[in-house]
Amino acid sequence: MLVKLDILDGSTLRFSKVVHLPCSIGRSRLCNISIVHPLVSRQHCEIYEDHGVVMVRDLGSMNGTYYKNAPIRRSIPIPFNDGFMIASLHFVISPAEAEPPAKEPDYAALEADSAEEPEDLSDIFK
Repeated sequence: MLVKLDILDGSTLRFSKVVHLPCSIGRSRLCNISIVHPLVSRQHCEIYEDHGVVMVRDLGSMNGTYYKNAPIRRSIPIPFNDGFMIASLHFVISPAEAEPPAKEPDYAALEADSAEEPEDLSDIFK
């Protein structure tokens, strides 16, 4: 499943990207989205799909993942155009725009995508 993920710090949009689920978020470069922030754990949380529903689970983070100011203790569904919080960062999940199907697969691009580095947001959140 593809979703659009927006990350806001207060009212400032810091990041916006269409991501494939599952998507891990944390300080580690092994996460799909790497955020260097003192309150973000190495492996903080995961966004995934379960039977067509977008879910978020905390991965045992030290400072927690929150939905509507309540800590996420287990996996919870997140409705589209809603979100969750890590520290002062608000993560908003919305449907991804449908991309037109390619006429012929671009095998070189597919191979390059499989070797893609995780997203590094360290310069944004200093």
